[in-house]
Amino acid sequence: MGDDKKANRNTEGLARTAKESKEASIEGAKKAVAYFKRSKVTKVTAKLFAEKAEISVATIYNNEIIETMFNQVKALKAGTEVTPSLTPTEKKKQETKGRITRLIDQVNELKQDKADLVAQNAALTTEIIGLKSRLKAIQRPVANIENHRNKL
Repeated sequence: MGDDKKANRNTEGLARTAKESKEASIEGAKKAVAYFKRSKVTKVTAKLFAEKAEISVATIYNNEIIETMFNQVKALKAGTEVTPSLTPTEKKKQETKGRITRLIDQVNELKQDKADLVAQNAALTTEIIGLKSRLKAIQRPVANIENHRNKL
């Protein structure tokens, strides 16, 4: 029992420290963005950005917010148009929405195909009924003729 208390004792402290560290990294990235906007540096690298933000290069790519900041500064300094980049989560959401839209379209097409097949089935059923009645109408006189022949 004593081991369980030791294992779970400081999870709140770890979570708080992780949150503070993440916030500090974002603040450092904001300072780096401000620095690069003012500076005459034309090429921003991940290493240079990390040094100015006082974070590791891995942190840039592990934190969606910081990665977005880095890509925007990089694009700004490269002279390209700054386009808002999607975070991986937003990309997944867009892909999921696209898949859902395609599936909805596919379901609608299948429903239309089903309705067409039902209508075709109804038309064929009507045609079969008509053909059966015509066949009966033809078979009656033929049967009468055969009965008449048999009597002779």
